[in-house]
Amino acid sequence: MQPVWVRIFVEMVVCVVMGIPVSGDPSKLQPTPTSWPTYRGGSQFHGVAPGTLADDYELTWTFKTGGSVKSSPVVSQNLVFIGSDDQCLYAIDLKSGVKRWEVKTNGAIEAPPIVVGNHVYVGSFDGQLYAVEAATGTVAWKYPTEDKIIGSANWAPIEGNDAGGILVGSYDNHLYFIDAVTGELYWRVATENYVNGGAAVDQGHAYFGACDGGVYVISISKGVQLTRVELNAPIAGTIALKGQAGYIGHYGNQFVKVDLRTQDIKWKFEDLDFPFFSSPGFWEAGSALVFGSAARRIYCVNQENGRLIWKFNTRGKVESSPVVCGDRMIVGSADGWIYLLSMVNGSVIWTYQIGDKLVSSPAVANSMIVIGGEDGVVYAFEPIQCISKDVRLEATNGR
Repeated sequence: MQPVWVRIFVEMVVCVVMGIPVSGDPSKLQPTPTSWPTYRGGSQFHGVAPGTLADDYELTWTFKTGGSVKSSPVVSQNLVFIGSDDQCLYAIDLKSGVKRWEVKTNGAIEAPPIVVGNHVYVGSFDGQLYAVEAATGTVAWKYPTEDKIIGSANWAPIEGNDAGGILVGSYDNHLYFIDAVTGELYWRVATENYVNGGAAVDQGHAYFGACDGGVYVISISKGVQLTRVELNAPIAGTIALKGQAGYIGHYGNQFVKVDLRTQDIKWKFEDLDFPFFSSPGFWEAGSALVFGSAARRIYCVNQENGRLIWKFNTRGKVESSPVVCGDRMIVGSADGWIYLLSMVNGSVIWTYQIGDKLVSSPAVANSMIVIGGEDGVVYAFEPIQCISKDVRLEATNGR
């Protein structure tokens, strides 16, 4: 039998010869200074936003929904898109905090949305993946899986179809690939347990972890499993890709770097006996990555060897995934605080107390920070010098 890396390489060559797109991070999902189209910034889930984070921020608006907000915001076309446990997907004006529209589903929406072109895609606890027109809130189609959807969707190219397809995992133990325009199923691949996180995309392949303890590599063109890397513990988080490596944490109280060609575990990071749900953000200038832990800590480690660079103690679990911007990072914690830290040494630059748990991961766009809280409120911040006197801090009712 051929080694795994040979099979993956051959699959990539076949895709190129057949004309099937195998580009890395599709440009339509690349974050820009004014957009944050996926909750991890792009299709490889790097967790990196363009630009810089300021020294000081002030609350510029809040938006009240009818339930806890565990979903993470995305930003496109000056709109914030986010779900709520009140079963609604919301579009909110980025600058004013005014609701543009809402779409009611039949279950809580804890999954982060994704924006591709003129549509927003999001999964619901009702088991359906929704495609919604970003400008109007009109539901274009919905595709039913057989159980709830908690993880982010992702986009991948399809030969002869510029709109491409949507990848999404379900608690029915499958990863789905669905036509982005028609909502028709291309394929689904079975796992041995829930798919809780999102599937990252690179070079014609989908990569994701499942609660059966495996990291899967799937050929997007064929809808077949190429390999599975065993981590021996349930994986609830979303994998991040860089080169031939995947970075992900699990319930076995480890955060790992996996060589996706050879299936080798390059390093394992562990500190206390608590699991990792947070996905990492990369800091290339320091060859580092940063992630949260249920141990109430934020860790920064070396990308190559996994050695600890610094750690920061919070007062609650850190299931939120950090966003790196320049030499700084921002993340929420279950202690109700937002933390803006230096990537160099973990020192505190700015904090803000929400007062309720933060599981949502922040979005950074247009110099603003947006995040949801379990108090049912979406919060937006601007650098103090950018705040307009016309913006009021009154909460807008979303129901």
